[in-house]
Amino acid sequence: MGGWEFLDIITERRYNEIFPLLKVILLSSTIDPKDIEKSKSYPMVLDFLSKPITREMLEELKNNNA
Repeated sequence: MGGWEFLDIITERRYNEIFPLLKVILLSSTIDPKDIEKSKSYPMVLDFLSKPITREMLEELKNNNA
């Protein structure tokens, strides 16, 4: 199952209503702006990060979402 399919299932089956605190950070090898925009249509998505992920990226996530 890919990431988009996962997000679609969570949304379609309303798991996000059962788990309202669920947050997702997408990690992808794409840099396509369309994918970044698409990720914003899912309310549970906190951020979209492009690989490779760095220690600084993780620190920023930790500090912004603590």
